[in-house]
Amino acid sequence: MQISADIRALREKAGLTQKQIGDAIGRTQAHVSHMENHPAKKPRTSAEVVEGIKRLKRKYAKKLAS
Repeated sequence: MQISADIRALREKAGLTQKQIGDAIGRTQAHVSHMENHPAKKPRTSAEVVEGIKRLKRKYAKKLAS
């Protein structure tokens, strides 16, 4: 599974919208949509995005575990 599919699956499992994810990681809804629908050929890491995902994981840990 590519990271784009992982992002969408985790977002949907948590019951979150693309806008909510975008707000949490400091990106727009359009950016999140692009990440979900257009996997990068050469993925780049972004400390800001990684930290946002960590915050989401902590906030929704119980929901994601079910």
